[in-house]
Amino acid sequence: MLTNFKKEQEKLTQAYKKLIEYKFVPLQRRKITEKDIEESIKELQEARFIVSFCGQIKAGKSTLLNALLFGEEILPAASTPHTAKITIINYAEEPYFEAVYYTEKEWKELKETLKKEKIEEDGVTTTYFDKYLKPQLNNAISHGIYEDDVIGKPKETIKDLSKLDDYVGAKGKYMPFVKEIHLYWPNEILKQITVVDTPGTNDPNPFRSKITENWIHKSNAVVYVVYAGQAFSTADIEFIDKYLVGIDPDLLVFAVNKMDMVDKSELEVWINKVREDKILKARRIMQDRDSVVYVSGLGGLIRKLYDAGKLEDSKYGEDNEFLERLDESGYIENPGLENLEKVIEKKIIKSKGKKLLASHKAKIKGIIIDKITEIKEELRLLSKKLEFYSLKKEELEAEIKKYKTKEQELAIKTRVLNDTVGEILAEFKGKLQAFFYNIERKLIAEIRKDLFNLSDFDDIRINATPIIINALIDYNNILFSKLIGESNYESPINHLTDKITEKLKAFEEEFQGTVVVTAGIKSQIYTELTDKIGELVKETEVKTKSIAEELSRLGFFGTLKFWKREDEFKKRRDSLITTIEQLVIKNYFWNISDSIYRIAQIQANSIAQTITKIIENEISTILHNLKEIQKSIESNEHKAKDIQEQIKQLESTLQKYSEFAEQISQLIEVEIDEIQ
Repeated sequence: MLTNFKKEQEKLTQAYKKLIEYKFVPLQRRKITEKDIEESIKELQEARFIVSFCGQIKAGKSTLLNALLFGEEILPAASTPHTAKITIINYAEEPYFEAVYYTEKEWKELKETLKKEKIEEDGVTTTYFDKYLKPQLNNAISHGIYEDDVIGKPKETIKDLSKLDDYVGAKGKYMPFVKEIHLYWPNEILKQITVVDTPGTNDPNPFRSKITENWIHKSNAVVYVVYAGQAFSTADIEFIDKYLVGIDPDLLVFAVNKMDMVDKSELEVWINKVREDKILKARRIMQDRDSVVYVSGLGGLIRKLYDAGKLEDSKYGEDNEFLERLDESGYIENPGLENLEKVIEKKIIKSKGKKLLASHKAKIKGIIIDKITEIKEELRLLSKKLEFYSLKKEELEAEIKKYKTKEQELAIKTRVLNDTVGEILAEFKGKLQAFFYNIERKLIAEIRKDLFNLSDFDDIRINATPIIINALIDYNNILFSKLIGESNYESPINHLTDKITEKLKAFEEEFQGTVVVTAGIKSQIYTELTDKIGELVKETEVKTKSIAEELSRLGFFGTLKFWKREDEFKKRRDSLITTIEQLVIKNYFWNISDSIYRIAQIQANSIAQTITKIIENEISTILHNLKEIQKSIESNEHKAKDIQEQIKQLESTLQKYSEFAEQISQLIEVEIDEIQ
């Protein structure tokens, strides 16, 4: 899993190390040191992804995870949703687990909640507490474990994994008091992926339910394990409605497990029929063919036990008839785990990995450009100094007068430059506002069109929220790609960087190369803005669900008796559309637009200030050099010879750095025009 990502990650790590090896740092202009590079390497290598596994009890989720991660039976199967525990799985060199107990406050609230939850069986009404928790507490007491012994206790570390059943097993003596388990295992996959095994569906425990929801919404991929014998049952749909409605459908994977027990061709016919369901289509769930993967967790586990020489000692080793049947199904030889890993990797890279790698490539490219630019600037100043030392006394005096005039001209042009940057920013703000207005209008129009297609109360109740959420998720992606110019679209950011670069090049050419600062400016502004835009878009994805919840809180979905009247139905629908428009404008687009403009303003003004400072320093250097030359004309020849040697050495250095830069650019597969 993550094979391709790790390859790219390793290339970028090598590139960072080469920046240190080839002395691309420290950088003077941007104050980047070797320590900064080491921190970037650490940030890249410590990048983590979260994959949540969900599913009904008996879907074989634990067996599937045992096959994927452990190669042996580590996770015990929960017998009911009421005994299941959230298990967070990470890497460690030696296996162990930590048991996290309820706090006193959580325990009190949990018991009170379960005592209020009523259930009915065979005509008899009881509570969740009496039906489930009380027998579990009695079982703990029979083993000498009382709630006062463990509730509120700090998390406990256990190195013997054979004792895991005591904490999560249906008959575990500590089981009722455990809120969650942190399990550590030496699998290389877990160095970059945190796997979260969530409880089954219909969990009455409010704390586990909330933790489950939080982990799912933080995940870069969500795997829902389905029992092939009852694929996409009512309980499955209920879980999707409760936990997955606000998740980007592109992050979902449906693992149809226990394929060794069914006829695959018949099951595929049923799943294709499920895909056509009106509700699932509206929510775009299962519409991506790659999102459904057929697996046999048991077949995969047996294969790994066999390869490790542990099958005969396992509980499956003596059941030859069972093994023969499973072998004949073909799911020991090919249990589908490799395909599942590939699909999970695809979802992870799409959601986070691609942006992470692009950010580090841009950082490396920027450092290379800055180093090459520093050397070229030093060469230019030395060449200018050599030119001065070669002049005769009369020429020097004329040069002094000429450069005093140029000093005045540069002071005027500096003011013009600052005014020009202000004009560019004003134009950028207008284009940015027009861009967001256009995107916002299209989004409202799309939501309006889809909501107007809803004809009755059931349509509104079932489809309004997913329509709004899916539209916002789609426009998040459109917003990001168009803003940074990934699509064939005139990006406001590209317009800004092109304008600034164009004006600075014209300024530079007018003064015959007096200021060499344009190289790398576009990359610098682009990197700063795209990084921030990525953060802002990610924040709006989190707010997406709250917008839909706000609509529900405002009462737009109403009650059935009001929606039956056609005039009331149209009135409510129109009011809903108007309120969506206000929420989107107020809480969504304009906040992003204002933030982007402020970042651009800071960057552009900073560049203008940098150029102004460079000009001032250059004027000071020129005048100082001229005065020094005038004082010691007799030593000009000797000084010119020294400068010529410095230039020769610096040209050799520039050639060496250009070759190093070419090596690094080929390694990470980016083009750097500035090294030519």
